[in-house]
Amino acid sequence: MFKSKSYLNLENDIQLKIYNDCVYFLKKNLEFSIPANILCAFFIFLVLVHKTSPLALFVWCAAIILVSSFRVFIYLKYSTWSTSLNLKFLAMGAILSALLWGIAGSALMPDDNFLDQRLMAFIIISIATVEIDALKSNPSLSFLFLILSLLPLNVWFFYAFSTSYFLLSLAFFTYFCLILLVFLRSYSLLVNSFILRYQNLNLIEKLYLSNEGLEESQSRFHAAFDFAAIGMALVSLEGHFLKVNKSLCQLVGYSEEELLKLTFQDLTYQDDLGTDLKLVQQLLEGEILTYQLEKRYLHKKGTIIWTLLSVSLLRDKENNPLYFISQIQNIDARKKAEKELKDLAYHSCYAHKLVV
Repeated sequence: MFKSKSYLNLENDIQLKIYNDCVYFLKKNLEFSIPANILCAFFIFLVLVHKTSPLALFVWCAAIILVSSFRVFIYLKYSTWSTSLNLKFLAMGAILSALLWGIAGSALMPDDNFLDQRLMAFIIISIATVEIDALKSNPSLSFLFLILSLLPLNVWFFYAFSTSYFLLSLAFFTYFCLILLVFLRSYSLLVNSFILRYQNLNLIEKLYLSNEGLEESQSRFHAAFDFAAIGMALVSLEGHFLKVNKSLCQLVGYSEEELLKLTFQDLTYQDDLGTDLKLVQQLLEGEILTYQLEKRYLHKKGTIIWTLLSVSLLRDKENNPLYFISQIQNIDARKKAEKELKDLAYHSCYAHKLVV
């Protein structure tokens, strides 16, 4: 079907924004993956300190610290580099980290202590799970980390000449297959949420700015808002809900009248509120244009709902802030799938108990 030039330009613009967001997610997730790398390296040191070559262990730990420092440097310099350059450096840091964990799962593996081997396997699988989740916005990089970090460990178990090790190797192979299936589904949901986010923002911006004050424009805006498939809200600068749609009401279990008496702070899970307020302040001060955050909302019945929150700030012609436009997507299914993945990693490490 023929597509107009303006439609193609819109598609290209959305794809570019998605690309930028995916790279930003890689950088943002360093806040979790770097501490996880250092913590797991410390546990490796405790396991191997008296059971392997001191020089080899020292060199490996020094390399982990060096690579982690390099990734911290990338995080701090992110805003001064182009997106493509950031992606190259982020990929370099992830690959170096994966190689080091691959070395830990093969060259540093103790030969004669089954308990230590289990601990090593558990630590390496744990850090791989954290990193794969942190890299999920880039499928190639996530898959490469999986191969480089866990394949050497799997090969080591395969060639250990023991029935228990052989079965554990098969369990690892099954884990590889399952983790890829869950990852592909998670990535698809992430990209779809990006597309939906920018399509909605583009629609809202066009309806509001191009036809401001026109009755037809207002009716179209309200229709797009009220019947959106995801939760949407207009929020005052103080946090009060000014307007909400049916999808948001269904998500949190409140009626429209009840929500208009509440603030987003009332519905936010306490542990997530600090991060949300910090990003709101950055938005008001003009440090960022939009932000996206995985956060938990409290349902009226008291249950916790994982959501993907996307927020932008509408300003007037003098650049004064007017109100926030919030889009809230239910990602409970994705978070449950990720939890199942982490549980699978934990139980795979101890699969040998079934045959010992």
